[in-house]
Amino acid sequence: MVTSPLQRHEEIRAKRNKIAWHKTIWSKHIHPKTATILWKIMHNCAATGEKMQSIGISSVTRCCVCLDACESLQHLIWECPNAQQLWIWMAGKFQIKCAAHMSKGFLRDSDPDKRLLISWGINCKLGRAPQIKPCKWLAPFPHMMKANTDGSSLGNPGRAGWGTTFRDAEGAFKLVYSKGLGISDSYFAECSAILGSMELAIERNWRHLWIESDSQAAIKAFTSDNIPWQMHNRWRGCKRLFTQLLFSHTWREANFAADAVAKIGASLEMNEVLMYEGIPPYLHKWESPNAVYFRFD
Repeated sequence: MVTSPLQRHEEIRAKRNKIAWHKTIWSKHIHPKTATILWKIMHNCAATGEKMQSIGISSVTRCCVCLDACESLQHLIWECPNAQQLWIWMAGKFQIKCAAHMSKGFLRDSDPDKRLLISWGINCKLGRAPQIKPCKWLAPFPHMMKANTDGSSLGNPGRAGWGTTFRDAEGAFKLVYSKGLGISDSYFAECSAILGSMELAIERNWRHLWIESDSQAAIKAFTSDNIPWQMHNRWRGCKRLFTQLLFSHTWREANFAADAVAKIGASLEMNEVLMYEGIPPYLHKWESPNAVYFRFD
């Protein structure tokens, strides 16, 4: 099969996670030469005098603009008097100070951003400190079985699947189940996990069931009888067979075992199933009834 040089490059290059600003720089509206310079600045590898000397190349390190300080990237962008005048000119030209007062955004802990705003005469609005919220995984009552469910969609919509873990009053794993859904969105995957867990419980005659999910939307859909239309008949047939059926919402920080199982489900083909009686070999950590977990909001 004939492949293009671009396809061959994609096959052999080292792939890493894309950074947030890559589309801003590598854009068809920006000349490649300019984009390359911006890329070097963002990676702190621009050919300044200080950088050349640090890698053993003899070079003049004095700033070629102000002829005073050492030519470093920090100096050229922020500290050089000419650069500071340029920032002030840009602020006046684009009326940045006026627009900043209407912004509802907050400043993250970034020294370059802080220096830029100060040079423009803009007061920095700091974001609120994160709230630390404790959460726990609670074991079910002695006569109940607890199913922690989760759905996963790689792309939303994208390749999707769901997973569930069944544990008894002592926290012991009775069943761990993953299933592939094909192409779907995360909400449908979350609802499929809840309904699929109910059907599994009925097959094993677990008629006292507690279902817990980290999807508040999915839990609300089942408690308000407003689930996706594709599931209506299955839902009506299942719910009347339970002696006791409870729903609860938890945070992901106390549902990480089900999250790992759901990711396995997303890697399976449509309707493909992976099931273990007990703890599966790929599951290395799970919630403890005696542990406290924390969420940072």
